[in-house]
Amino acid sequence: MLDRTRVAGASLAALKPWAVVDCAGPFVGEDYQFARTVIEAGAHYLDLSDGRAFAERFGALDALARAHGVAAICGASSTPALSSAVCDALTRDLVTVRSIEVSISPGNRAPRGLAVVRSILGYAGKSVPLWREGRWGSAPGWGLLTRKDMGDPVGWRWLSLCDAPDLGLFPARYKVSDRVIFRGGLELSVMHLGLSAASQLPRFGILPSLLPFSEMARDLADALIGLGTDAGGMLVEIEGTDAGGKTVQRYWRLIAEAGVGPNVPVLAAFALLKRMLAGQKPEPGARPCLGEVPLTEFTPLFRMLNIRTETNATAAAPVSAA
Repeated sequence: MLDRTRVAGASLAALKPWAVVDCAGPFVGEDYQFARTVIEAGAHYLDLSDGRAFAERFGALDALARAHGVAAICGASSTPALSSAVCDALTRDLVTVRSIEVSISPGNRAPRGLAVVRSILGYAGKSVPLWREGRWGSAPGWGLLTRKDMGDPVGWRWLSLCDAPDLGLFPARYKVSDRVIFRGGLELSVMHLGLSAASQLPRFGILPSLLPFSEMARDLADALIGLGTDAGGMLVEIEGTDAGGKTVQRYWRLIAEAGVGPNVPVLAAFALLKRMLAGQKPEPGARPCLGEVPLTEFTPLFRMLNIRTETNATAAAPVSAA
């Protein structure tokens, strides 16, 4: 264990690591100094970042990583590592992709640190760029309120727009014609809808930000942690066109019970390290974790944790030519 805020290049190099995984963050508003230190020490770098700006600009370290012959991969987490693995699998045989919607809702009893709370409150009510109706636009963070069925026993959950890496990375990767949406949810309606209401304050300029209330929000969440359940889920929905010209709708669900949900974000990093230990060296360079771990490599890890997944698809009538 290392304190990432105090590690100097010389002290890290003295340990002669071959790989370093940053599980701590926070990654929102962070620079790349720690990643740079790891690369310059000649070690592979992985992190669990789900910060959008952090992922979108991570390629700035590409030349440095290549010069040292190491891989630097950010976002080896639920997003964008797992979400892209699912999208790769669901879109593999599609000719066009119209929409991608990703939703994640943990159980209320899952632990949550101050960094996570600050991340959400940092964009709540603020303008979040996103690809919608075939062009770049924006919507308020923690807006686009909806409810979705996350599967039994997770059930129906409220969900709102999150400023996740997928929003910036997926439109080009999958050549999405209409929209890419990423939503997150809080199990307790009073918490989710309360934040939705509070997000109107920065949205309409009544407050500059909800960040000053981060510790208060974390303490409130901790006070309510005994309510709700330890079941969480992830839902990926795809719509596109197959080779026959039919509109195809597909979804993939993950259901984690018995408090195992918080283990999901580390699975991509685990799979990458396992592969490295087996002698499979990753391609040098710096990049977000897009398609680095196929869904087939996640599957045995899900079974190990008793995590259930399901996939379904429906086909509609052929799309008429314009």
